[in-house]
Amino acid sequence: MPLLSRLTSKLVAWLATVLIFLTSAAQSENTGSVVLKVSIPENTPPNPTLSLGGDFNGWNPTVPGFTLSPSNDGRYTFTFPSYPIGKVLNF
Repeated sequence: MPLLSRLTSKLVAWLATVLIFLTSAAQSENTGSVVLKVSIPENTPPNPTLSLGGDFNGWNPTVPGFTLSPSNDGRYTFTFPSYPIGKVLNF
């Protein structure tokens, strides 16, 4: 199984650790930013590339612009800068 597929499969398994926050710094009254924070197992190979696939990009994690960034606390993050409040994210 290719590395991207394995990491994508593992990411789905880790969704229980995903924290989603709607911030109050909304661009309008009907949108806000959504921040995904993902914890990964300690035995994950160094410097993994983690990408999102969902209804927002045709379920294709290879679409540019949906790569999670490592943060100082060891988690990986991705921010949707403007997302309709109340709309469900499917990924």
